[in-house]
Amino acid sequence: MHAPRRKRLNRGKRLNIAAQWISAYSGSNLIRGYCTWFGVSEVCAIVELRMLGIEIAESRLDQARRNEQARAARRKQRRQERADPDGCEDGLWFVAGYTPAGAPYGIDQDDADAAWEQESALSRALKTMYQDDDLPF
Repeated sequence: MHAPRRKRLNRGKRLNIAAQWISAYSGSNLIRGYCTWFGVSEVCAIVELRMLGIEIAESRLDQARRNEQARAARRKQRRQERADPDGCEDGLWFVAGYTPAGAPYGIDQDDADAAWEQESALSRALKTMYQDDDLPF
């Protein structure tokens, strides 16, 4: 199912249609109506209505920008909470799987670092033990 065509218009086409829409609009909040009808943010609606000659105070635009930034920060925080609701994956570097109850298991960064150091030490020991000339291949 697609969004209505009016919600997929670019700015130029929206501005052409918006002039007729404004004259037919009968609601009390022009900015909110524009946002809903054309599917744009409040900041975009204010900018475009200003382009059409509607007087909107600069403070209203600033408030809309602050609201948009606050909404984005809340979304980001909720996304982080959803990704790690109980904090059990904070230290996991690699999640190998999940238990039947949903708890993750795997190795954490410290285990990965220790394994890397152990592998590096073994590699260094083998290099000193065997020289390239001594290898049969």
